[in-house]
Amino acid sequence: MSLGENWQSLDAAAQKYGIDRSSLLSWLEEGILRSEVDNEGILLLNIDDLELKIHELTKL
Repeated sequence: MSLGENWQSLDAAAQKYGIDRSSLLSWLEEGILRSEVDNEGILLLNIDDLELKIHELTKL
């Protein structure tokens, strides 16, 4: 898989999944989501981690 498929910017992830930035930043601080900084200095979130967290929150 390419880098672009598993990693998204904070804003793109917030918009795509309908989650506010403060929640994403909180999960980053807690170590729930992995992150990287790309060559342009943009913070990228691991989408697999985010989808696992969303599944955990919505699991019935």
